Amino acid sequence: MFRRLCLQLIWLCIALCLPAGADEALYARLFPKADARAEWERSYSPAEQQQIERLSGAKPAPRLLRGVSFYREGQLLGHAIIDDVRGKHRPITFLMATDAGLSVQAVEILAYRESHGGEVRAADWRAQFRNKGPGSALVPGKDIVNIAGATISCRNLTIGVRQRLAAMSIGIGSGTPVRIAGGTSATATNAAAPKNAAPAGLPRSRLLMGTLLSVQIDHPDAALRERAEEAVFAEVARIDLLLSDWRADSTLSVWQAQARERRAVMPEELALVTEECLTLHERTQAAFDVGLGALTSLYRDGRQPSEAERLAALAVSGLKNLDYCRETRAARLRQPQLRLDFGGYGKGYALRRAQARLAALGIERALLDFGGQLHALPGRDWSVGLAEPLPARALSLRGRSLAVSSAAERGLHILDPRSGSPAQGTRASLCIAQDPALADAWSTALFVLGREGLAPAQAMGVAAMLIDAQGGVHANELLTREQPGLLHP
Repeated sequence: MFRRLCLQLIWLCIALCLPAGADEALYARLFPKADARAEWERSYSPAEQQQIERLSGAKPAPRLLRGVSFYREGQLLGHAIIDDVRGKHRPITFLMATDAGLSVQAVEILAYRESHGGEVRAADWRAQFRNKGPGSALVPGKDIVNIAGATISCRNLTIGVRQRLAAMSIGIGSGTPVRIAGGTSATATNAAAPKNAAPAGLPRSRLLMGTLLSVQIDHPDAALRERAEEAVFAEVARIDLLLSDWRADSTLSVWQAQARERRAVMPEELALVTEECLTLHERTQAAFDVGLGALTSLYRDGRQPSEAERLAALAVSGLKNLDYCRETRAARLRQPQLRLDFGGYGKGYALRRAQARLAALGIERALLDFGGQLHALPGRDWSVGLAEPLPARALSLRGRSLAVSSAAERGLHILDPRSGSPAQGTRASLCIAQDPALADAWSTALFVLGREGLAPAQAMGVAAMLIDAQGGVHANELLTREQPGLLHP
Protein backbone atom coordinates (compact mmCIF):
# COMPACT_ATOMS: atom_id res chain seq x y z
CA MET A 1 0.00 0.00 0.00
CA PHE A 2 2.78 2.42 0.93
CA ARG A 3 4.67 1.59 -2.30
CA ARG A 4 1.54 2.25 -4.39
CA LEU A 5 1.01 5.60 -2.63
CA CYS A 6 4.63 6.57 -3.31
CA LEU A 7 4.26 5.67 -7.00
CA GLN A 8 1.10 7.77 -7.23
CA LEU A 9 2.90 10.73 -5.71
CA ILE A 10 5.81 10.28 -8.12
CA TRP A 11 3.45 10.26 -11.12
CA LEU A 12 1.69 13.36 -9.80
CA CYS A 13 5.00 15.19 -9.32
CA ILE A 14 6.05 14.31 -12.87
CA ALA A 15 2.78 15.69 -14.22
CA LEU A 16 3.04 18.91 -12.23
CA CYS A 17 6.70 19.52 -13.06
CA LEU A 18 6.59 18.99 -16.84
CA PRO A 19 9.36 21.29 -18.11
CA ALA A 20 8.63 24.13 -20.49
CA GLY A 21 9.46 23.13 -24.04
CA ALA A 22 9.07 19.40 -23.36
CA ASP A 23 7.63 18.96 -26.87
CA GLU A 24 10.78 20.52 -28.40
CA ALA A 25 13.07 18.08 -26.59
CA LEU A 26 10.92 15.17 -27.74
CA TYR A 27 11.02 16.34 -31.35
CA ALA A 28 14.82 16.38 -31.26
CA ARG A 29 14.93 12.87 -29.78
CA LEU A 30 12.29 11.35 -32.05
CA PHE A 31 13.59 12.86 -35.29
CA PRO A 32 17.34 13.38 -34.67
CA LYS A 33 18.22 13.36 -38.40
CA ALA A 34 15.68 16.00 -39.40
CA ASP A 35 17.08 19.15 -40.97
CA ALA A 36 13.69 20.79 -41.71
CA ARG A 37 10.17 20.75 -40.37
CA ALA A 38 6.73 22.17 -41.18
CA GLU A 39 3.81 22.80 -38.89
CA TRP A 40 0.35 22.05 -40.28
CA GLU A 41 -3.30 22.11 -39.33
CA ARG A 42 -6.02 19.88 -40.79
CA SER A 43 -9.77 20.38 -40.37
CA TYR A 44 -12.11 17.47 -41.13
CA SER A 45 -15.51 17.94 -42.76
CA PRO A 46 -18.60 16.21 -41.32
CA ALA A 47 -18.34 13.57 -44.08
CA GLU A 48 -14.66 12.99 -43.25
CA GLN A 49 -15.51 12.73 -39.55
CA GLN A 50 -18.02 10.01 -40.34
CA GLN A 51 -15.35 8.20 -42.34
CA ILE A 52 -12.92 8.48 -39.41
CA GLU A 53 -15.56 7.04 -37.09
CA ARG A 54 -16.13 4.10 -39.45
CA LEU A 55 -12.40 3.41 -39.75
CA SER A 56 -11.69 3.73 -36.03
CA GLY A 57 -14.95 2.33 -34.69
CA ALA A 58 -15.14 5.14 -32.13
CA LYS A 59 -17.02 8.42 -31.71
CA PRO A 60 -16.71 11.36 -31.79
CA ALA A 61 -14.04 11.83 -34.44
CA PRO A 62 -11.57 14.70 -34.03
CA ARG A 63 -12.59 17.81 -35.95
CA LEU A 64 -9.09 19.25 -36.07
CA LEU A 65 -5.53 17.97 -35.89
CA ARG A 66 -2.38 20.03 -35.52
CA GLY A 67 0.95 18.45 -36.28
CA VAL A 68 4.53 18.83 -37.44
CA SER A 69 6.16 17.02 -40.38
CA PHE A 70 9.92 16.35 -40.38
CA TYR A 71 12.28 16.17 -43.36
CA ARG A 72 15.89 15.36 -44.25
CA GLU A 73 17.32 16.62 -47.52
CA GLY A 74 13.79 17.12 -48.81
CA GLN A 75 12.58 13.62 -47.94
CA LEU A 76 9.72 13.14 -45.50
CA LEU A 77 10.76 11.33 -42.31
CA GLY A 78 7.50 11.36 -40.41
CA HIS A 79 4.97 13.33 -38.42
CA ALA A 80 4.17 14.24 -34.81
CA ILE A 81 0.88 15.41 -33.35
CA ILE A 82 0.03 16.71 -29.89
CA ASP A 83 -3.55 16.23 -28.73
CA ASP A 84 -5.77 15.49 -25.72
CA VAL A 85 -7.92 12.53 -24.71
CA ARG A 86 -10.19 12.37 -21.70
CA GLY A 87 -8.81 10.88 -18.52
CA LYS A 88 -11.02 9.97 -15.58
CA HIS A 89 -11.32 13.58 -14.45
CA ARG A 90 -8.92 15.67 -16.52
CA PRO A 91 -7.57 15.65 -20.08
CA ILE A 92 -4.43 13.63 -20.87
CA THR A 93 -2.11 15.42 -23.29
CA PHE A 94 -0.07 13.08 -25.48
CA LEU A 95 2.32 13.18 -28.42
CA MET A 96 2.20 10.56 -31.19
CA ALA A 97 5.07 10.25 -33.69
CA THR A 98 4.82 8.24 -36.90
CA ASP A 99 7.11 7.49 -39.82
CA ALA A 100 6.29 8.66 -43.35
CA GLY A 101 3.98 5.67 -43.82
CA LEU A 102 1.98 6.49 -40.65
CA SER A 103 3.45 3.62 -38.64
CA VAL A 104 3.66 4.65 -34.98
CA GLN A 105 7.21 5.19 -33.74
CA ALA A 106 6.40 6.55 -30.29
CA VAL A 107 3.60 7.63 -27.97
CA GLU A 108 4.63 10.03 -25.20
CA ILE A 109 2.51 11.38 -22.33
CA LEU A 110 3.16 15.12 -22.05
CA ALA A 111 0.74 15.95 -19.23
CA TYR A 112 -0.99 13.52 -16.87
CA ARG A 113 -3.10 15.38 -14.31
CA GLU A 114 -4.66 12.63 -12.18
CA SER A 115 -3.49 11.19 -8.85
CA HIS A 116 -4.23 7.64 -10.13
CA GLY A 117 -3.48 5.81 -13.36
CA GLY A 118 -0.17 7.49 -14.15
CA GLU A 119 1.33 4.08 -14.93
CA VAL A 120 0.40 4.70 -18.58
CA ARG A 121 3.54 6.82 -18.71
CA ALA A 122 5.61 3.65 -18.34
CA ALA A 123 7.83 3.00 -21.36
CA ASP A 124 6.90 -0.69 -21.70
CA TRP A 125 3.17 0.13 -21.85
CA ARG A 126 3.65 2.88 -24.44
CA ALA A 127 5.95 0.63 -26.49
CA GLN A 128 2.92 -1.51 -27.40
CA PHE A 129 1.89 1.14 -29.94
CA ARG A 130 5.16 0.95 -31.88
CA ASN A 131 4.76 -0.10 -35.54
CA LYS A 132 0.96 0.02 -35.32
CA GLY A 133 -0.74 1.81 -38.21
CA PRO A 134 -4.15 2.93 -39.52
CA GLY A 135 -5.11 -0.68 -40.25
CA SER A 136 -4.21 -2.03 -36.83
CA ALA A 137 -7.06 -3.15 -34.56
CA LEU A 138 -5.75 -1.48 -31.36
CA VAL A 139 -8.45 -2.96 -29.13
CA PRO A 140 -8.08 -2.00 -25.44
CA GLY A 141 -7.46 -5.05 -23.27
CA LYS A 142 -6.57 -7.19 -26.28
CA ASP A 143 -4.05 -5.58 -28.63
CA ILE A 144 -3.05 -3.06 -25.93
CA VAL A 145 -3.10 -4.50 -22.43
CA ASN A 146 -4.86 -2.75 -19.57
CA ILE A 147 -3.18 -1.78 -16.32
CA ALA A 148 -5.01 -2.39 -13.05
CA GLY A 149 -5.96 0.97 -11.58
CA ALA A 150 -5.49 2.76 -14.91
CA THR A 151 -8.23 1.16 -17.03
CA ILE A 152 -9.87 4.42 -18.13
CA SER A 153 -6.55 6.01 -19.11
CA CYS A 154 -5.47 2.88 -21.01
CA ARG A 155 -8.75 2.65 -22.88
CA ASN A 156 -9.02 6.32 -23.81
CA LEU A 157 -5.40 6.62 -24.92
CA THR A 158 -5.70 3.48 -27.05
CA ILE A 159 -8.88 4.72 -28.72
CA GLY A 160 -7.32 8.17 -29.10
CA VAL A 161 -4.30 6.78 -30.95
CA ARG A 162 -6.58 4.65 -33.16
CA GLN A 163 -8.73 7.67 -34.05
CA ARG A 164 -5.77 9.93 -34.85
CA LEU A 165 -4.23 7.30 -37.10
CA ALA A 166 -7.53 6.95 -38.95
CA ALA A 167 -7.75 10.73 -39.32
CA MET A 168 -4.18 11.01 -40.62
CA SER A 169 -4.85 8.24 -43.14
CA ILE A 170 -7.61 10.41 -44.65
CA GLY A 171 -5.29 13.39 -44.89
CA ILE A 172 -3.04 15.76 -43.03
CA GLY A 173 -2.27 19.42 -43.54
CA SER A 174 0.72 20.78 -45.39
CA GLY A 175 3.23 23.49 -44.75
CA THR A 176 6.47 24.76 -46.21
CA PRO A 177 9.46 22.84 -44.78
CA VAL A 178 11.68 25.26 -42.89
CA ARG A 179 15.30 24.49 -42.10
CA ILE A 180 16.17 23.77 -38.47
CA ALA A 181 19.29 25.62 -37.44
CA GLY A 182 21.00 26.11 -34.12
CA GLY A 183 18.32 24.33 -32.14
CA THR A 184 15.76 27.03 -32.92
CA SER A 185 12.18 25.90 -33.33
CA ALA A 186 10.99 26.81 -36.82
CA THR A 187 7.62 25.71 -38.12
CA ALA A 188 5.23 26.74 -40.86
CA THR A 189 1.60 27.71 -40.39
CA ASN A 190 -1.43 27.91 -42.62
CA ALA A 191 -2.72 31.08 -40.94
CA ALA A 192 -3.64 33.34 -43.82
CA ALA A 193 -1.98 36.74 -44.17
CA PRO A 194 -3.52 39.79 -45.87
CA LYS A 195 -2.57 40.50 -49.45
CA ASN A 196 0.78 42.26 -49.95
CA ALA A 197 1.74 41.67 -46.30
CA ALA A 198 5.33 40.77 -45.49
CA PRO A 199 5.65 37.12 -44.43
CA ALA A 200 5.29 36.61 -40.71
CA GLY A 201 7.79 34.80 -38.57
CA LEU A 202 7.10 31.09 -38.24
CA PRO A 203 5.15 29.94 -35.15
CA ARG A 204 6.62 28.25 -32.12
CA SER A 205 4.58 26.11 -29.76
CA ARG A 206 4.95 25.09 -26.15
CA LEU A 207 2.83 23.09 -23.72
CA LEU A 208 1.66 25.45 -20.95
CA MET A 209 -1.29 25.50 -18.54
CA GLY A 210 -2.28 22.03 -19.75
CA THR A 211 -2.71 23.04 -23.40
CA LEU A 212 -0.69 24.21 -26.40
CA LEU A 213 0.35 27.84 -26.82
CA SER A 214 1.47 28.82 -30.34
CA VAL A 215 3.14 32.18 -30.96
CA GLN A 216 3.57 33.69 -34.43
CA ILE A 217 5.41 37.01 -34.59
CA ASP A 218 5.62 39.19 -37.68
CA HIS A 219 8.95 41.05 -37.37
CA PRO A 220 12.03 41.10 -39.62
CA ASP A 221 14.55 40.72 -36.75
CA ALA A 222 14.94 36.99 -36.10
CA ALA A 223 16.84 37.52 -32.85
CA LEU A 224 14.13 39.83 -31.52
CA ARG A 225 11.44 37.36 -32.57
CA GLU A 226 13.12 34.59 -30.61
CA ARG A 227 13.57 36.82 -27.56
CA ALA A 228 9.91 37.85 -27.75
CA GLU A 229 8.73 34.25 -28.08
CA GLU A 230 10.67 33.22 -25.00
CA ALA A 231 9.28 36.23 -23.12
CA VAL A 232 5.72 35.08 -23.93
CA PHE A 233 6.41 31.51 -22.81
CA ALA A 234 8.03 32.73 -19.58
CA GLU A 235 5.13 35.08 -18.79
CA VAL A 236 2.48 32.41 -19.34
CA ALA A 237 4.45 29.97 -17.17
CA ARG A 238 4.45 32.66 -14.47
CA ILE A 239 0.66 33.04 -14.72
CA ASP A 240 0.31 29.27 -14.42
CA LEU A 241 2.28 29.39 -11.18
CA LEU A 242 -0.03 32.19 -10.01
CA LEU A 243 -3.45 30.71 -10.88
CA SER A 244 -3.15 26.93 -11.17
CA ASP A 245 -5.63 25.05 -9.00
CA TRP A 246 -3.84 21.70 -9.41
CA ARG A 247 -0.29 22.78 -8.59
CA ALA A 248 0.28 22.61 -4.86
CA ASP A 249 2.97 25.30 -5.11
CA SER A 250 0.86 27.86 -6.97
CA THR A 251 0.06 31.21 -5.36
CA LEU A 252 -3.64 30.33 -5.48
CA SER A 253 -3.20 26.93 -3.80
CA VAL A 254 -0.99 28.31 -1.03
CA TRP A 255 -3.37 31.19 -0.29
CA GLN A 256 -6.46 28.98 -0.48
CA ALA A 257 -5.04 26.55 2.07
CA GLN A 258 -4.55 29.48 4.47
CA ALA A 259 -8.01 30.94 3.79
CA ARG A 260 -9.69 27.71 4.83
CA GLU A 261 -8.31 28.24 8.33
CA ARG A 262 -8.51 32.01 8.74
CA ARG A 263 -8.89 35.34 6.93
CA ALA A 264 -5.77 35.69 4.79
CA VAL A 265 -4.44 38.57 2.68
CA MET A 266 -4.24 37.78 -1.04
CA PRO A 267 -1.02 38.58 -2.92
CA GLU A 268 -1.58 41.67 -5.05
CA GLU A 269 -1.89 40.10 -8.51
CA LEU A 270 -4.12 37.27 -7.28
CA ALA A 271 -6.32 39.91 -5.63
CA LEU A 272 -6.52 41.88 -8.90
CA VAL A 273 -7.66 38.78 -10.81
CA THR A 274 -10.17 37.88 -8.09
CA GLU A 275 -11.66 41.38 -8.09
CA GLU A 276 -12.05 41.29 -11.87
CA CYS A 277 -13.83 37.93 -11.58
CA LEU A 278 -16.11 39.27 -8.84
CA THR A 279 -17.06 42.18 -11.12
CA LEU A 280 -17.73 39.81 -14.01
CA HIS A 281 -19.83 37.66 -11.70
CA GLU A 282 -22.04 40.67 -11.06
CA ARG A 283 -22.15 41.89 -14.67
CA THR A 284 -23.04 38.43 -16.02
CA GLN A 285 -25.93 37.90 -13.59
CA ALA A 286 -23.85 35.23 -11.82
CA ALA A 287 -23.47 33.19 -15.04
CA PHE A 288 -19.67 33.48 -14.70
CA ASP A 289 -18.35 32.06 -11.45
CA VAL A 290 -14.82 30.91 -10.59
CA GLY A 291 -15.87 29.05 -7.44
CA LEU A 292 -17.38 25.87 -8.86
CA GLY A 293 -14.76 23.26 -7.96
CA ALA A 294 -17.09 21.18 -5.79
CA LEU A 295 -19.71 21.13 -8.56
CA THR A 296 -17.48 20.39 -11.54
CA SER A 297 -16.00 17.38 -9.76
CA LEU A 298 -19.48 15.80 -9.66
CA TYR A 299 -19.82 15.74 -13.45
CA ARG A 300 -16.41 14.39 -14.33
CA ASP A 301 -16.05 11.28 -16.48
CA GLY A 302 -19.62 11.64 -17.76
CA ARG A 303 -21.10 11.02 -14.33
CA GLN A 304 -24.63 12.23 -13.58
CA PRO A 305 -24.93 13.13 -9.88
CA SER A 306 -28.09 12.66 -7.89
CA GLU A 307 -30.30 15.62 -7.02
CA ALA A 308 -29.13 15.47 -3.41
CA GLU A 309 -25.45 15.49 -4.47
CA ARG A 310 -26.02 18.46 -6.80
CA LEU A 311 -27.81 20.53 -4.16
CA ALA A 312 -25.16 19.75 -1.53
CA ALA A 313 -22.34 20.78 -3.87
CA LEU A 314 -24.23 23.89 -4.99
CA ALA A 315 -24.54 25.03 -1.37
CA VAL A 316 -20.75 25.05 -0.84
CA SER A 317 -19.82 26.35 -4.31
CA GLY A 318 -19.74 29.77 -5.87
CA LEU A 319 -18.36 33.21 -5.15
CA LYS A 320 -21.22 33.76 -2.70
CA ASN A 321 -19.06 31.70 -0.32
CA LEU A 322 -16.01 33.93 -0.70
CA ASP A 323 -15.81 36.64 1.96
CA TYR A 324 -13.53 39.22 0.28
CA CYS A 325 -12.64 42.77 1.33
CA ARG A 326 -11.41 44.99 -1.52
CA GLU A 327 -9.86 47.55 0.84
CA THR A 328 -7.59 45.11 2.65
CA ARG A 329 -7.40 42.32 0.00
CA ALA A 330 -8.11 39.89 2.85
CA ALA A 331 -10.54 37.03 2.36
CA ARG A 332 -11.69 33.75 3.80
CA LEU A 333 -13.63 30.78 2.49
CA ARG A 334 -17.03 30.60 4.15
CA GLN A 335 -17.18 26.93 3.17
CA PRO A 336 -14.03 24.77 3.48
CA GLN A 337 -15.11 22.84 0.35
CA LEU A 338 -15.06 26.01 -1.78
CA ARG A 339 -12.33 25.83 -4.42
CA LEU A 340 -11.51 28.71 -6.73
CA ASP A 341 -10.85 27.63 -10.31
CA PHE A 342 -9.80 30.30 -12.82
CA GLY A 343 -10.06 27.93 -15.78
CA GLY A 344 -12.60 30.15 -17.55
CA TYR A 345 -10.45 33.24 -17.11
CA GLY A 346 -6.82 32.21 -16.73
CA LYS A 347 -5.97 31.67 -20.41
CA GLY A 348 -7.38 35.06 -21.32
CA TYR A 349 -5.52 36.76 -18.49
CA ALA A 350 -2.29 35.03 -19.56
CA LEU A 351 -2.81 36.31 -23.11
CA ARG A 352 -3.31 39.83 -21.76
CA ARG A 353 -0.03 39.64 -19.86
CA ALA A 354 1.73 38.10 -22.89
CA GLN A 355 0.66 41.06 -25.03
CA ALA A 356 2.10 43.43 -22.43
CA ARG A 357 5.45 41.62 -22.62
CA LEU A 358 5.43 41.82 -26.42
CA ALA A 359 4.54 45.53 -26.35
CA ALA A 360 7.47 46.20 -24.01
CA LEU A 361 9.73 44.67 -26.67
CA GLY A 362 8.20 46.77 -29.43
CA ILE A 363 6.26 43.88 -31.00
CA GLU A 364 2.90 44.96 -32.43
CA ARG A 365 2.28 42.24 -35.04
CA ALA A 366 1.66 38.79 -33.57
CA LEU A 367 -0.98 36.07 -33.40
CA LEU A 368 -1.26 33.91 -30.26
CA ASP A 369 -3.27 30.67 -30.25
CA PHE A 370 -3.77 29.37 -26.71
CA GLY A 371 -5.70 26.13 -26.76
CA GLY A 372 -8.06 27.53 -29.40
CA GLN A 373 -8.44 31.06 -28.04
CA LEU A 374 -6.90 33.42 -30.59
CA HIS A 375 -5.43 36.82 -29.79
CA ALA A 376 -4.20 39.19 -32.50
CA LEU A 377 -2.06 42.18 -31.61
CA PRO A 378 -3.09 45.54 -33.13
CA GLY A 379 -0.32 45.88 -35.73
CA ARG A 380 -1.92 43.89 -38.59
CA ASP A 381 -4.92 41.85 -39.69
CA TRP A 382 -4.98 38.06 -39.35
CA SER A 383 -7.46 35.84 -41.16
CA VAL A 384 -8.72 32.90 -39.08
CA GLY A 385 -11.26 30.19 -39.81
CA LEU A 386 -14.12 28.81 -37.74
CA ALA A 387 -15.32 25.22 -37.47
CA GLU A 388 -18.74 23.70 -36.80
CA PRO A 389 -21.05 24.20 -35.03
CA LEU A 390 -20.07 27.82 -35.73
CA PRO A 391 -20.48 29.13 -39.29
CA ALA A 392 -17.64 27.62 -41.34
CA ARG A 393 -16.26 30.95 -42.47
CA ALA A 394 -13.15 33.08 -42.10
CA LEU A 395 -13.02 36.31 -40.16
CA SER A 396 -10.39 38.99 -39.64
CA LEU A 397 -8.79 39.72 -36.27
CA ARG A 398 -6.76 42.82 -35.45
CA GLY A 399 -6.26 44.01 -31.89
CA ARG A 400 -8.91 41.53 -30.78
CA SER A 401 -9.21 38.18 -29.01
CA LEU A 402 -11.62 35.41 -30.03
CA ALA A 403 -12.85 32.80 -27.56
CA VAL A 404 -15.31 29.96 -28.16
CA SER A 405 -17.22 27.70 -25.76
CA SER A 406 -18.84 24.56 -27.10
CA ALA A 407 -20.94 21.76 -25.65
CA ALA A 408 -18.68 19.32 -27.53
CA GLU A 409 -15.45 20.71 -26.10
CA ARG A 410 -13.54 17.69 -24.73
CA GLY A 411 -16.88 16.13 -23.86
CA LEU A 412 -17.11 18.28 -20.72
CA HIS A 413 -20.16 19.97 -19.26
CA ILE A 414 -20.46 23.76 -19.03
CA LEU A 415 -22.33 24.30 -15.77
CA ASP A 416 -24.87 26.96 -14.94
CA PRO A 417 -23.53 28.29 -11.60
CA ARG A 418 -27.00 29.34 -10.52
CA SER A 419 -28.50 25.85 -10.67
CA GLY A 420 -25.44 23.63 -10.53
CA SER A 421 -26.70 21.74 -13.60
CA PRO A 422 -25.27 21.63 -17.13
CA ALA A 423 -26.29 24.68 -19.13
CA GLN A 424 -29.08 23.96 -21.62
CA GLY A 425 -30.18 25.55 -24.86
CA THR A 426 -26.79 26.50 -26.36
CA ARG A 427 -24.53 24.55 -28.71
CA ALA A 428 -21.72 27.10 -28.95
CA SER A 429 -20.86 30.69 -28.09
CA LEU A 430 -18.30 33.02 -29.64
CA CYS A 431 -17.00 36.23 -28.10
CA ILE A 432 -14.58 38.83 -29.50
CA ALA A 433 -13.11 41.57 -27.33
CA GLN A 434 -10.06 43.77 -27.11
CA ASP A 435 -9.24 42.25 -23.71
CA PRO A 436 -8.63 38.49 -24.03
CA ALA A 437 -9.64 37.89 -20.42
CA LEU A 438 -13.00 39.50 -21.12
CA ALA A 439 -13.50 37.35 -24.24
CA ASP A 440 -12.56 34.21 -22.30
CA ALA A 441 -14.98 34.88 -19.43
CA TRP A 442 -17.88 36.03 -21.61
CA SER A 443 -17.71 32.99 -23.90
CA THR A 444 -18.61 30.89 -20.85
CA ALA A 445 -21.17 33.36 -19.49
CA LEU A 446 -22.92 33.68 -22.85
CA PHE A 447 -23.14 29.90 -23.19
CA VAL A 448 -25.01 29.86 -19.87
CA LEU A 449 -27.18 32.94 -20.45
CA GLY A 450 -28.15 32.28 -24.05
CA ARG A 451 -29.71 35.12 -26.04
CA GLU A 452 -30.33 37.23 -22.93
CA GLY A 453 -26.57 37.57 -22.55
CA LEU A 454 -26.01 39.28 -25.92
CA ALA A 455 -26.96 42.79 -24.75
CA PRO A 456 -24.97 42.81 -21.47
CA ALA A 457 -21.97 41.43 -23.36
CA GLN A 458 -22.19 44.33 -25.79
CA ALA A 459 -22.46 46.77 -22.87
CA MET A 460 -18.99 45.58 -21.83
CA GLY A 461 -17.56 45.92 -25.35
CA VAL A 462 -17.86 42.23 -26.29
CA ALA A 463 -18.99 41.26 -29.78
CA ALA A 464 -20.93 38.06 -29.29
CA MET A 465 -22.70 35.29 -31.19
CA LEU A 466 -24.31 32.03 -30.11
CA ILE A 467 -25.71 28.93 -31.73
CA ASP A 468 -28.84 27.69 -29.95
CA ALA A 469 -29.87 24.07 -29.47
CA GLN A 470 -31.84 24.11 -32.73
CA GLY A 471 -28.93 25.52 -34.71
CA GLY A 472 -30.25 29.08 -34.81
CA VAL A 473 -27.63 31.84 -35.03
CA HIS A 474 -27.97 34.94 -32.83
CA ALA A 475 -25.59 37.89 -32.53
CA ASN A 476 -25.46 41.31 -30.91
CA GLU A 477 -25.15 44.51 -32.94
CA LEU A 478 -21.46 44.90 -32.11
CA LEU A 479 -20.57 41.59 -33.74
CA THR A 480 -22.69 42.43 -36.79
CA ARG A 481 -20.77 45.70 -37.21
CA GLU A 482 -17.29 44.25 -36.60
CA GLN A 483 -17.72 41.00 -38.56
CA PRO A 484 -20.48 41.57 -41.13
CA GLY A 485 -19.34 38.67 -43.30
CA LEU A 486 -19.70 36.17 -40.48
CA LEU A 487 -23.49 36.23 -40.53
CA HIS A 488 -24.04 37.30 -44.14
CA PRO A 489 -21.15 36.14 -46.35
